[in-house]
Amino acid sequence: MSERAGAAATFVLAGLTLLVMAWRGATGRLRRNPFFGLRTGATMSSDEAWEVAHRVAARPTAYAGAASIAGGLLAAVAGGNPTALVVIGGVTSVAIVTPALLGAARGDRAARHLRD
Repeated sequence: MSERAGAAATFVLAGLTLLVMAWRGATGRLRRNPFFGLRTGATMSSDEAWEVAHRVAARPTAYAGAASIAGGLLAAVAGGNPTALVVIGGVTSVAIVTPALLGAARGDRAARHLRD
């Protein structure tokens, strides 16, 4: 597999995972588990806190997923230019991490508010 195909596949699969997490969180279908979700002291304090946190974080998480898929598709069509692939990877990474961290912070804050 070429670097371009590997980057594209990684971003698309990560994006799909984030979109599924966002959807499940928004609809209350993301249960506490050892693999996915916001695991902070506040979010793990109760099922209610977990659900509230993931409802609040759902939209930014979906944005991160969409950005990841878009970056993957761009990487797939980038051609053989390694500089373009590096730029796409960097920009896509920032476009994923920024809303994901924002969603995590908002979700944790909502869970802490509920707990207090």
